[in-house]
Amino acid sequence: MVFIDSDGKFLKDALQFTADSIPENKLRFGLGIGSPEDIVNCVRMGWDMFDCVIPTREGRHGRLFYPSFPVFLPLLVSAGKEGARAFYKTINLTNAKFAKDFSLINENSKLTMLKKYSKAYLHHLFKINDPLAGHLASLNNLEFYLELMKNIRLAILEGKI
Repeated sequence: MVFIDSDGKFLKDALQFTADSIPENKLRFGLGIGSPEDIVNCVRMGWDMFDCVIPTREGRHGRLFYPSFPVFLPLLVSAGKEGARAFYKTINLTNAKFAKDFSLINENSKLTMLKKYSKAYLHHLFKINDPLAGHLASLNNLEFYLELMKNIRLAILEGKI
């Protein structure tokens, strides 16, 4: 079942109808639902699990996801039901402005390699088509999504979402 209309927009009504049609004791699996705001919206509708290529596909193309702040649970919870993007940001490391950005890929990462290399180095790797570029960017994005899901679970347990 496809939940994106011809304009690429999220079909909230179809997702809500489908979630309501699945018994509560069954898992609701959203295949292909993967933007952070769509995941938050779907969780609010009762969806449980998601599988999407966004973290790795976007990483391979130089787009990295970051929480807006090191701890983004408050922003996640306060994000409007329409999925305001206030709780995260993206950058595209293939842009020329990153050629001289020597800040770390992710200074808040738990992964040593993301705290070891600069955005300028990763920009260079993308420019020379080194596979390590996509690997590092994908790791950053997967870590972002892991933290997103941890924060969603915490918000559910605290009755905030």
